[in-house]
Amino acid sequence: MKKYSIDKSLKRDGGFRKVVMATESEQDKQIFPHKVLSWLESLRVKSAPYGNYRMSKSTDATIFTSCFAVFVRNLFGDLENLTCEQRNQWIKLISGCQAEKTGLFTDPGIF
Repeated sequence: MKKYSIDKSLKRDGGFRKVVMATESEQDKQIFPHKVLSWLESLRVKSAPYGNYRMSKSTDATIFTSCFAVFVRNLFGDLENLTCEQRNQWIKLISGCQAEKTGLFTDPGIF
């Protein structure tokens, strides 16, 4: 398990206290992405087209959370594991929320 400590100087860095990692093993480096991606997968709405994600198990999927999921999966190099069908469904989901007239993205569930 990773150990963290708060920076003793309590200097602010962009409004957040600095968190310094005390130890990190090679095993931790392999386990962390797996845990994050497993957590993310638990938030995917399996009964909907691929790419629909919730913020938590008790909320509805939104375009924001679906884009956040793209970011997280890209961060861990996991987008390459998508099938063409999954990728196309996800692209269709996100691009379907873009207003043709303004180019802005809106979430039908919110507005």
